[in-house]
Amino acid sequence: MTTRWLIAGVAVWLLMAGPAEAGMQRLVLRVDGLACPFCAYGLEKKLLALPGVTSYDADLREGKVFVGLNASASLPAFERVRDMVKKAGFTLRSVSLTATGTLSRTAEGWVLAPNDSSRLLLYEIRTGQEPDDGDRPPPALSEALTARLTTWERQRIVVEVTGTLHTHEDRLPAMALEDIHPAKE
Repeated sequence: MTTRWLIAGVAVWLLMAGPAEAGMQRLVLRVDGLACPFCAYGLEKKLLALPGVTSYDADLREGKVFVGLNASASLPAFERVRDMVKKAGFTLRSVSLTATGTLSRTAEGWVLAPNDSSRLLLYEIRTGQEPDDGDRPPPALSEALTARLTTWERQRIVVEVTGTLHTHEDRLPAMALEDIHPAKE
């Protein structure tokens, strides 16, 4: 009898569980000049004071800083993080973002909306291809990826995306895809 109630309870919980929450999750910053624990601590204090930042960890050997974000953090929060790294005297080499959200196809291309205040234009880096320099639109996505994105968009599936961020003053911020898949619920 207890097993039946347990199974019924799990089934009800699974039916009531909604899709994964959309939002920003984590930034991985590749930082030059982060050589000692004192430097890392100074940067930690500055970054944890920013709105939307929830956690900080640094790997000094790799030159990486891991910044946790709350789901409602927006891309202006990313801009503040970038500015804070520069003001702290370090060189920011790249920024990788992990976010969940919904997809839409627009005139600009495929867009991820992690929350109400942010939108990211998605593109692929293919072997031998130059990264986006800001003077031309991001390249079209492969047919295979476009087919998957179309299916996920139609089914309103929340996806998790990881990629390198590129910002431009005259258009949407772009993300060079490293990984994209349906988000875990």
